[in-house]
Amino acid sequence: MGPPSTADAVGGSTSSGKNLAVAPDGKSKIHNGKKVVVSRKKKGEGVKNVKQENFMSKDRFSVKRLRTIADNVSLVKRGIIEAKCAFRSLLNVAPFRTPNELTYFIVGHTTLHEYKLQKNQMVFTRDMVRKVFGIRCGNKPIDLSNTGGATIDEIREFYHVGKKRTKLSAAIDNLKNCADTDEETIIRTWDLVSLSSVVAPKTSNHVNLEYVGFMANPTKN
Repeated sequence: MGPPSTADAVGGSTSSGKNLAVAPDGKSKIHNGKKVVVSRKKKGEGVKNVKQENFMSKDRFSVKRLRTIADNVSLVKRGIIEAKCAFRSLLNVAPFRTPNELTYFIVGHTTLHEYKLQKNQMVFTRDMVRKVFGIRCGNKPIDLSNTGGATIDEIREFYHVGKKRTKLSAAIDNLKNCADTDEETIIRTWDLVSLSSVVAPKTSNHVNLEYVGFMANPTKN
């Protein structure tokens, strides 16, 4: 007779009625001299928990990458970013990783404007974004339909470099290689890279140029 099924093991006996001894690790049992892995279900576990175990964030969120970029730009460029970029606070962000299970749990209890768990509630406000993340917030809504204009097209072409999409690595090279006096490129590129790495990452390693319409004159914003 082969080893008992998981269901048998959880019950503590085999279909033949023989008892199983608990192994020293406390997580498995011994049957006929062989260790059998035991899987116990807690109350309330089911399909929802299976989904949680299989949850995997697919976006390209990476604080470590952004911090590495920040640590390798020149002091002059850092000074410009600190003084004029929308995401200046991300220059000194500490690298971290969030377990997929925790991300799944938070997302499951979060809407666009609040986090709620049982009777506990945390409302996301503009003031909170400004104080916690150090990101400036204005009253003007972002309209991503603003895609035209010769200036905008020229900026897009600068980042596309003859390709249909702008690789994140290419944008990073632009930031590293541009002149220390080119404030517009420094400001625009840092904010684009911040958006694509941390603030609003997507599922590919490309820069989202939908925001370029708001960055035509970054030194005047």
